[in-house]
Amino acid sequence: MKDIIIDNNYIHKVIDRHPDCSELWKAMFGITNKKLRMVIGGKLKEELFKQTSKLKIYAIWEQAGRLRSGNCLDINSEEIRVSANLNINSDDPHVLALARVESVNILCSNDEALISDFKNPAIISPRGKVYKTDSSKGVL
Repeated sequence: MKDIIIDNNYIHKVIDRHPDCSELWKAMFGITNKKLRMVIGGKLKEELFKQTSKLKIYAIWEQAGRLRSGNCLDINSEEIRVSANLNINSDDPHVLALARVESVNILCSNDEALISDFKNPAIISPRGKVYKTDSSKGVL
């Protein structure tokens, strides 16, 4: 099973089954050989859980094995290191820290600055891959 980070700016598309992410939906929940699991933790988990109307959905995904939480202490410590020691363009060191700590190299986001950082092998190694729409389904 592959792990994926779904950014807060994109999660509504997955929850609402937006046509742009039908391949992502199939890989997470459909009958397919490609199985994905969303990884959350640290500040990203806090951002996602602020939307209390979505908590039941996340609980169902976790029970189904399609969501897992990373080690928040390690992620928060890594976020401090990323912010202090790496030259990043985005305002999302918490997402980069999550990827580094949990060894996740697939990101789902619309944030161009974050995408640039995620694809930088000096920040995410091996180089991160990004899913934005079904045209990028090959990264899944």
